[in-house]
Amino acid sequence: MTDLLAKYAGNVPRYTSYPTAPHFHEGIGKEVYAGWLTQLGSDDHLSLYLHIPYCDRLCWFCACHTKQTRQYSPVKAYLTALEAEIRMVGAMVSSQSMVTAIHLGGGSPTLLEPDDLIHLKQVIG
Repeated sequence: MTDLLAKYAGNVPRYTSYPTAPHFHEGIGKEVYAGWLTQLGSDDHLSLYLHIPYCDRLCWFCACHTKQTRQYSPVKAYLTALEAEIRMVGAMVSSQSMVTAIHLGGGSPTLLEPDDLIHLKQVIG
């Protein structure tokens, strides 16, 4: 039991990071990242994390990069930028790669309208 506790007692990267934090350093630029994306093949199953950095109120315990808003306009503007990023990254990944999971977080994804979720799913494919 002590071995098991020791094995899992260390710090690990946040699940929201990809590549995970230890992979980032000065030598990782856009070319390296693009290379990683283009190496994904048709047998690879992808799990996506979509960071929605807005909440209608901030939690005292939250460590995510987020901002409080009670207006929808910043959320909509962010979704426009997120869609552009999804399309840009998606163009580098094999069209045969399968997205098997989509995770929303970073703020309160409940700020999204139902049509926003439908549209994001359509953009992802």
